Amino acid sequence: DVYKRQRKHNRIITSGEDELVNISDDDSDLLEKQLMSIRAERLVEVLEVIPTDDKAILLMKFQDGMSIQDIMPVLDCGESAVKMRIKRAKAKALDTYKSMFGDE
Repeated sequence: DVYKRQRKHNRIITSGEDELVNISDDDSDLLEKQLMSIRAERLVEVLEVIPTDDKAILLMKFQDGMSIQDIMPVLDCGESAVKMRIKRAKAKALDTYKSMFGDE
């Protein structure tokens, strides 16, 4: 139907965890700063442990330097979903780091 097609065109339709949310840049920046403070060899260990999807999106964003716009077609989801997935992956990586190495 026309309404559904219009919504799809505007990338409003979501499924699963691809919810539309407003992600605070402050939260994301804080997670990124904490993640970047992890020593490289420990980060490698953390990346080996976290789920493959989380590892992939973190590598696309930080190792490959892909923008949100570049990641959108790879994951076949909208901008807000990509941002949320990155935020969640950062949080999982930090939680994993803390459980493996303490709060250092």
